[in-house]
Amino acid sequence: MLHRVQPTQCHAPTPPPSGKHPDDEAHRLSILRHYEILDTPPEAAFERITALAANLFHVPVSIIGFLDCDRLWFKSHRGLAATEVGRDRGETSMLKALVVEDGALGFFTSVPLRTSDGYDMGALCVIDRAPHEIDETLIRNLKALADIVMDQLELRLSTRRDSIRPSHQTGSTDMKTRFADLTTRQREILELVVAGRPSKIIAADLGISQRTVENHRAAIMKRTGAKSIPALARFALLVAGLGASELLALTSLAGAAV
Repeated sequence: MLHRVQPTQCHAPTPPPSGKHPDDEAHRLSILRHYEILDTPPEAAFERITALAANLFHVPVSIIGFLDCDRLWFKSHRGLAATEVGRDRGETSMLKALVVEDGALGFFTSVPLRTSDGYDMGALCVIDRAPHEIDETLIRNLKALADIVMDQLELRLSTRRDSIRPSHQTGSTDMKTRFADLTTRQREILELVVAGRPSKIIAADLGISQRTVENHRAAIMKRTGAKSIPALARFALLVAGLGASELLALTSLAGAAV
């Protein structure tokens, strides 16, 4: 049964999610509150991720859910009208009650939305009535998308902090500023790199030398602070806002690093 519950102090919560700190539910909830994500309006970055997850697995339902003390709240939900479900059963049972009425659930898989220090904030889920077969590549891709969700949470947190700092303290550390500082040529090369094009092909497409492409790519990575191509791809998703084809390439790149 669906419950609409305002965030309140937890009383006798159900067992917390797994992770490095399964017995520290109070601290996990305090971290979740710190992100200020619960009960916020839809955001394009999260909507793109659930759309891509549904497309990758060929399923009608995909969810980015954050686990509050008494509910699983959906930041983005594709294929469902509901925005949350009460936390009175296991994760699969909670979502099954929303997806199907006859009790038949053919396919369900999820990966945790986990902070860098091991606290699970929720899950990225894909669901269907029909059964599916999955492989390790798909699971890696789903984990890569979950990492992008957490990157987006950190970006929102950083942006909020910058908004309350004096202007002289924000400087060029903000990711959007870093992107804005790229030249038009560097933005063209960034899009092609994220799309998986090799330097030789990029050079031919843009009518420049391969060495020039490599120099620009090195400058882009230095400017954005990205240490690898997967990190650069996630930066591009969060800040630049890419389309479906670029997102598919991004997931492949990011998944390769998992």
